[in-house]
Amino acid sequence: MFWSQFCSRANLGDPNPWIQSAQNYCLSNLHSLYTQYAYEGKTDGKPNGHFYLDHANGRAVSREVVMTHLGMDGSAADGYLDREFEPLWRKYDVLEDGKVDIDRMPQF
Repeated sequence: MFWSQFCSRANLGDPNPWIQSAQNYCLSNLHSLYTQYAYEGKTDGKPNGHFYLDHANGRAVSREVVMTHLGMDGSAADGYLDREFEPLWRKYDVLEDGKVDIDRMPQF
């Protein structure tokens, strides 16, 4: 809900400063997700505009979020992800092809 509400283009330019702050935060995080963790799919050897995260990068971005937003240090974050990440990965990697569409990652 948060991501869809504040990241939608329909809300960009909202005069409410709280909404603007959330949008800036959201856009910054999405930019990081695309540029640091995702890769672009290909069709016939050409980029097709669809972005994905593989298992390793999905776990890496999840670790960053857990450390930043849950305030866990490295070992606590790793322990948390050891318990929580795999079941979620299996849930969202519905085709079991080792990748998750970038649009689904904020649900993690």
